[in-house]
Amino acid sequence: MAYIKSGPLSYKGNTSAVPNNLAILPAAKGRDVAVVDKSVVHFVRLDEQGAVESQFHRSYKHPSMGEPVIITQIRYCHTAVRNVIVITCFDAVQICDSEDYEVIYSYNLGAKQNDYTQGILSIFNTIFVGTSVGTVLRLTLSSCGNKVTELPQLSLDAGDTCAACCLDMTYDVQLVCGDMLGNITVWSLPEKQATVHTQYVGDSRYPCVSLCCYMDLAIGGYGNGQIKMINFNNGTLVVQLSAHAQWINALDLAPRTGLVSQSH
Repeated sequence: MAYIKSGPLSYKGNTSAVPNNLAILPAAKGRDVAVVDKSVVHFVRLDEQGAVESQFHRSYKHPSMGEPVIITQIRYCHTAVRNVIVITCFDAVQICDSEDYEVIYSYNLGAKQNDYTQGILSIFNTIFVGTSVGTVLRLTLSSCGNKVTELPQLSLDAGDTCAACCLDMTYDVQLVCGDMLGNITVWSLPEKQATVHTQYVGDSRYPCVSLCCYMDLAIGGYGNGQIKMINFNNGTLVVQLSAHAQWINALDLAPRTGLVSQSH
């Protein structure tokens, strides 16, 4: 298998040093790319050859206070009813239209001043968002795509002392969450009430900041440079790799080959 390295993507702006700071949405022709810089999101549209077609940036403000917010993550979500952009930040979540980038829904965490949201995943028409108060929000889009319903939140076992960091989905549609204490929790998602399927208890000194799933493995990237592969059926550690001593910022997986790439 051969891989070709293309040239760098240039845009006008800086990039925040936060985990998983890259969002990609395949379009009808080419793709859209977004990165975060403090309270600003830089959007770049690429053509089919990978050349920059257009780019612009947009500043996002807190939904109730009207002040610029520090964005922690952005992700394009392809739901069953429409494509949206989900932005997590301090004390809030914002869902935006993927075409005009306008905010269609805002959720105010309403917690302490330094609390935040981070970790984004969409399953069918439900968007999951992790919080620093030990919960995972569940926001469901209506069939017409313009109304959002808040479902009961999921709670991490460690409660409000444990912040959720990253989310992913298993092949059989179970929700996987990595948290600030290094734990990896798997929820089964029936229609009425979600239940904890299994949990891997990690080293509380190092957070699990990035996740990807392959077959029956949940693969986590950690703050001490380790990559751990957990069997999510029984919560056991299968493989532990000491990649380097630097914080792992992101993991990505080629689903057809199982090839994992990481950045630090």
